Amino acid sequence: MALPSVNETVLDGQLATANFIAGQTPIIIGCSSTGTAATVKAYAGNQPAAIIADWGYGPMPQQAARLSSKGIAVAVCRTASTTAGAQTAVTFTGTGTSVVTTTGNSFDTYRVQFLVVTGGTIGVAGISFQISLDGGETFGAITRLGTANTYAIPNTGITLNFGAGTLVAADLAKFSATEPKWAAGTDLLNALTAASNSAIPWDFPHIVGSMNATESATLVTWLTGLETAKRFTRAIVETVRMASSALWSSANDATWQAVLISDWATQTSKRIMVCAGDVRWVSAVDGSVYLRPVGWLACEMASLFDNARYELGRVKDDGHNTGALDASLYDPLGNAVGHNEVFFPGLYEPAISSIGFTVARTYPQKGKAVYLSKAKLFSPATSDFTTFRLGRVMDIACSALNVFFVTEIQETPPVNPNGTILTTYAEALELQALSILNQQLLAPGRAAGATVSIHRNENLLSGTYKGIVNVDVRIQPTPTTDFVNLTLSFSATLPTQA
Repeated sequence: MALPSVNETVLDGQLATANFIAGQTPIIIGCSSTGTAATVKAYAGNQPAAIIADWGYGPMPQQAARLSSKGIAVAVCRTASTTAGAQTAVTFTGTGTSVVTTTGNSFDTYRVQFLVVTGGTIGVAGISFQISLDGGETFGAITRLGTANTYAIPNTGITLNFGAGTLVAADLAKFSATEPKWAAGTDLLNALTAASNSAIPWDFPHIVGSMNATESATLVTWLTGLETAKRFTRAIVETVRMASSALWSSANDATWQAVLISDWATQTSKRIMVCAGDVRWVSAVDGSVYLRPVGWLACEMASLFDNARYELGRVKDDGHNTGALDASLYDPLGNAVGHNEVFFPGLYEPAISSIGFTVARTYPQKGKAVYLSKAKLFSPATSDFTTFRLGRVMDIACSALNVFFVTEIQETPPVNPNGTILTTYAEALELQALSILNQQLLAPGRAAGATVSIHRNENLLSGTYKGIVNVDVRIQPTPTTDFVNLTLSFSATLPTQA
């Protein structure tokens, strides 16, 4: 017989295990160049290489890799792509005679520039070039074409084709590419179903890919189904992208906003945050500068700090990871891109933000630092659920109290002779439930107060309330300071300080 002892089992490979933070873990759902669709997988923070290895390139792995590079644990789920990525015709500037074209289907949205460094004849060694994926803001290393007449741009799905002729130093070929897109009723729905069936404990989804109001119905129906199944969450979505990578103008701003307002005029949902507009965003994968939807940054902020404690647009940077977005609304020369803050600060004019879109903005006092104007839910005008934070507060309360009160199902509570619940028993339940709310909401500063009241005067043995215990829960949220009104004047005398 073996001697009694302490036996050790030492696990390896645990540093890459996802350490999900309750309430702050996103699941990124969207297109990628590889991987099995409708499959959910989790990654720890600081694992962008593993994400790219598994899912390749495209919007979903770009967003997931960026979040992971910031130490955020993420779940991901690939959608199939009904609409393939595509490229525009090539615009050529220079004196070379070779005609440059593209083939393939782009993995993502790019602003490609092919710049000739050393000229020569196609098919003869000597030509060298550089590639930019961001409209010339950053260029890759100098590459030699050799004797080839094609060049596959790494990790993009795009191949450049060079017709017979010459290329001359400083020749420039330019084109743009669009990312692939899921179909809402099939590709996206299959991925959403996989997410809801997964045992991975994600907290909120970010749907990567431009979504219109009609497509959002699929998501809203899915979220409603989750609520029925006692899983409470809110989704971040991005809507119609801005038209091009060209410098923005006030006329384009007004036209773009009018299109969005018309599209979403009749849609409301307390469970989706619809983000509008683009920002300049640096990839953690290839270092290129992309124009990415504001929703990408909203998701990042919701993952970096307690999104039920702080508004996602909180300006103060005091050690809680709140503050300015890691993005820009201006190019290196100071020109507005994606949206013109000078003409439409925060997109409050004409009306886009006022009807529920979440947008990016600057504050004159903060220079060109970018913030979320307000992380709004696309709720009806009379709803209490105006922001993502307030929605998350209620989600936490619903989840916690459901877990507690489910233990009372088919319980046999003590009752008075008239069938009403015994006061001491009701009080004990109230105290336990209130303790849970205090732990989940009040102590972390997510709410200012709460009460729990079990109905005392209902007959549990017969009649309308037979077998039914009714509980009223009231939560007092913490307010949000949207405006600070300063009144300043000169005075001949000053009041005495108390």
